[in-house]
Amino acid sequence: MWIIVIIGTFILGVFAFPQIIYPPFVAWPKSKRLLKENKLKSSIPISKFFLPPLVWSAILVSLTIFVREYLEKYFKLYCIVLIFTLIIVLAQVPMKSEKIEADLNDFFKPYLKDEKQ
Repeated sequence: MWIIVIIGTFILGVFAFPQIIYPPFVAWPKSKRLLKENKLKSSIPISKFFLPPLVWSAILVSLTIFVREYLEKYFKLYCIVLIFTLIIVLAQVPMKSEKIEADLNDFFKPYLKDEKQ
């Protein structure tokens, strides 16, 4: 069972932490910069930056409570793997990943002005 907890928690962390960290701490500052440089048609709704982190935080908290209440034997292992995963995700924030840049470009595409203007 501990293998399932390790793998499941790691996968959860790999999906949840970027959704919690990147929108407010990477995408929002980039949108502010693009707005100052007058490259956006209009400002991006703030909900685009804070709703996904709220949803993923709620999922993470709910699962943490579930593990604490029903799988308390594995709670410490769950927390250790979550912290390990968080460190991995945080270490990647300053790096310029092509995949992250591509995701950000897709996110901003509907709001960018046409280059021809």
